[in-house]
Amino acid sequence: MAEVVLTQKQQMIELRVHHEELLEKIGKKNGTYLAKAKFRNTDKGEDCISFWEAELEQEQDFFIEIVALINKVFIRSQTRTLYKWKYNPFYKEEYTMRAPYGNMTNNTYLIPIDELEEVIVPKKQRPSKEITFDFDLPNPDLDLPFDQMTIRDYAAIHLGKAVSFKPWLNEIIKSK
Repeated sequence: MAEVVLTQKQQMIELRVHHEELLEKIGKKNGTYLAKAKFRNTDKGEDCISFWEAELEQEQDFFIEIVALINKVFIRSQTRTLYKWKYNPFYKEEYTMRAPYGNMTNNTYLIPIDELEEVIVPKKQRPSKEITFDFDLPNPDLDLPFDQMTIRDYAAIHLGKAVSFKPWLNEIIKSK
């Protein structure tokens, strides 16, 4: 039986499927997803990914999964972390450009890993809603309805001792 080898495009689709639910939760279901290999930029001593100039010319944010690329096969990480790279219109001035080499025909730009933001699902926020009552809260310093009497109030009255937390009731008990 011959081994089925997926094209890089097919591999990319398979990788994206894993992140579809997260992209939907953050409202970016149709966001552009790319798998990028991390490597060390020895000139600057930092970990980077590279973008083709044609990708950057799209002037958009990208969602990235960092993978290893071995013999044109994407090897995904165990964490499967999704990152977002926010488009930088000054990429030509701020990033290192790598001229085409080998069978490449386009320039690439090296983007430091530090510029990627981890994508997380925001926690649901409760709507800030002011609590309103359709009745007035009783003033404890005034006479309260019978159903507002506590056991402590009952004991204070029955025993004739000023042990209530209502100062006005304690005053009545003391005046007897």
